[in-house]
Amino acid sequence: MPIDMPDTNRVPEGPHRQLLLALHELYRDAGRPGIKRTSDTIQGRNDLPGTISHEGISKILHGTVLPQHWQKLESLVRQYLTWSVDQPRPEHAADTVRKILGLWHDATEQRTRQVPTPEDVVRRALELPEDEAAAFITAAADDPDTELVPLVVALMPSFPKEGLGLLTMAGGTHDATDDPHLADLIADLQAYPTAAWHGHDPFFALLRRAVGRGESGTSLVKLLLQQGNTVGAQAYLKTIALRTDPFHAAHFVAALNKTRGLATAIDEFLKAIAQHMPRPLAEQVPAHLKKLGRRREERTLSALLAG
Repeated sequence: MPIDMPDTNRVPEGPHRQLLLALHELYRDAGRPGIKRTSDTIQGRNDLPGTISHEGISKILHGTVLPQHWQKLESLVRQYLTWSVDQPRPEHAADTVRKILGLWHDATEQRTRQVPTPEDVVRRALELPEDEAAAFITAAADDPDTELVPLVVALMPSFPKEGLGLLTMAGGTHDATDDPHLADLIADLQAYPTAAWHGHDPFFALLRRAVGRGESGTSLVKLLLQQGNTVGAQAYLKTIALRTDPFHAAHFVAALNKTRGLATAIDEFLKAIAQHMPRPLAEQVPAHLKKLGRRREERTLSALLAG
């Protein structure tokens, strides 16, 4: 569905609105393409400086965030220029990119306010009634200048429910275009020691919703392994084992088998089923594997369950 230019109640007059007007002009000249198509196309190009999720594009065009990273915005601008009805010459396209860069600098430099530190957010939340504290924390997390994971870590001692809830919201993705963002968040979580989470599982909180999205999830496993993040891949496989049912677990094994480079992930997932899926459910998975013709995996999992 096309995105309209937000009104002045949402984005008041000023540098941010000027930037947004220029972006919407490019968006219209490109034929107002779908945000998922745009994100997928940008991700498939090797000549752009960055990638951007469809959610990121939506937030930019709605004016709910001011892009923090020029590389993401530049990629969006260059893609719209590629699709532009005017088909601008390279020198004209370069002039447009420079214009947008100037508007972006003006908008970002206007942000002179001091962003509260995670510790400041916790300190203020502790002074508020419970319901107001939760709303205050959510608003702080929505600030585009707030780094999510440091905030969640600061919240864990006093506000674990709110902190884990922020991770769950961040992990509520829709498709594989969000995988780079998820992989970055997983790496951010891994930068902190186990003690920082006060007995909670941040990976489960982050990934629990991603398990239920439309595509199988093999793309995230593959991306994590390509990045050398085997621990992150194992965390995702564990979450799938905890959240899925026997039928879908077996089909996920089949999907892993069809994806090149994921042979080791199959055995890791079978271990996760044996160790983390509720026993009555885990014992049903071999039968589903057998129906799918996955005899090796059926035997391997049966042996794991037998001890």
